[in-house]
Amino acid sequence: MDVCIASTKVKYKIVPSSFSNGTQKYHASVEAYKSLGLEDIIDEMEFRHSSLTTSDMVALFEDFGRTVIKRIQEGDRVNIDLFQISLSIKGTFTGPDDQFEAGRHKVRVCISPSRTFTAAVTQDVRVEKQPSEQPVPQPQWYFNLEGSEPNTVLSPTHMARLKGERLNFDQDDPQQGLFIVPVNGQSGSEPIRVTRFSRATRGEITFRVPDELTPGLYRLEVRALFGATDLRTGIYKTILEVK
Repeated sequence: MDVCIASTKVKYKIVPSSFSNGTQKYHASVEAYKSLGLEDIIDEMEFRHSSLTTSDMVALFEDFGRTVIKRIQEGDRVNIDLFQISLSIKGTFTGPDDQFEAGRHKVRVCISPSRTFTAAVTQDVRVEKQPSEQPVPQPQWYFNLEGSEPNTVLSPTHMARLKGERLNFDQDDPQQGLFIVPVNGQSGSEPIRVTRFSRATRGEITFRVPDELTPGLYRLEVRALFGATDLRTGIYKTILEVK
């Protein structure tokens, strides 16, 4: 496997991880420069100068993915220069005559980098320490999914999406969650906790804008616990309007 020497450094920060015997432990958190999709990788490949178009390459990789999935589902192991993929079954069995049951057992995908890939990536990587910051929810992009309204508007009864980092929270804990907070001292205004979600993950929250919002200006806040008791708030920088 031919390897290009990286021209930039992998950036990392030191962040708290756990307590052990009363002592705070720390670990390195690597920060990606950007998230690359398939077309980004293809654009950087030498094949971009060949007779193959980007569409040809996308179709090739999609067919490759479908083929890998098919063979793994058929019980094969896939072992290529980059990785090895196989299946395992999680759960215990009562004896030799016991059988797989969905309620007690689960099929898992096992994927591990090949030795060649691991050596190629790690042997020449350069790292650079960044100033440490307290991790907090980072809402970065808001999308109004109503369709006709811009992404500066909250549309009650319609869906909206918030994307970013560290957005996950415990939906059963009333102090955590996505809150819509009135600004400019609107009368009778208390933060409204969103309760209806179609998706709530570390990187994305898709939610139904509450019906009871009155016209005015609002900000979005994501509140989440870090550790057992440390409640932290991330604020979306753009003020949104209910018309």
